[in-house]
Amino acid sequence: MTSFLRMSCPHCNQTVPIFSKGWQDQRSATKKVCPACRAPVKITLSGKTFAIWFTPMIALAVLVLYIDAIQVGAWLFTLAFVLPVFASFQLEKAAA
Repeated sequence: MTSFLRMSCPHCNQTVPIFSKGWQDQRSATKKVCPACRAPVKITLSGKTFAIWFTPMIALAVLVLYIDAIQVGAWLFTLAFVLPVFASFQLEKAAA
C-alpha cells in the first residue's frame, strides 16, 4: 500500500521508505545521508510525478463537488495536494 511512499537512493539504488527511522533521525540535520549506504543525498520533488498524481485527484474532487457531495469533495481537495507531494519525493546526489 505504501510502495509509492519510497525513494530510491541514486548511489546504492536501495529503496527507502519516506517515514523510515533513518530519515526521522535526520530531521534536524542540514545535510541528509541515505540511511542504507550513508552517502550524501538531497530530497527534491519531481514535478512530473506531482502532475501525474495531482491532475486526476483534482478532476475527481471537482466531479464529487459537482454531484453535491461537499464533505467528500473537501477531503478530496486536501488529498489532491498532500498525496501528490508525498508521492513526488525523490533523492538526488548531493554535493559532497
